[in-house]
Amino acid sequence: MSLVEIYPAAHDVVVVNIPAGTALRIHHPAGARDYIAAPSDTRLVAAIPGDRDHLGWGAGIVRYGSAHMIRNGHHKRDRPLWHEAHRAVREGGTALIQHVRRDVHGRPRWDAVKVHSQVRH
Repeated sequence: MSLVEIYPAAHDVVVVNIPAGTALRIHHPAGARDYIAAPSDTRLVAAIPGDRDHLGWGAGIVRYGSAHMIRNGHHKRDRPLWHEAHRAVREGGTALIQHVRRDVHGRPRWDAVKVHSQVRH
């Protein structure tokens, strides 16, 4: 089993295509957490926040066949960046989606602003 380690910033969301038999270690501010792909030949696509308390939402892991949830399960204003991240990891690899907190009509929200640090594993 291979191990992939990722060090996202608190305001990043990791989008990663996890091949079967791969362990993923995300180094969150509160400590490292391991995510292990299924031992079958199924790939998983995961969206994992760098710091879910900071960003205010949880992580979702979906099967590779349901990757449309990664691409389209977000607000329209953020969707192009999620599509870009999905294209970057379609065949394997990792992309980080940077988020920025903005006040809109007096209410805070996190907007995806950039896809960065795309790496292959």
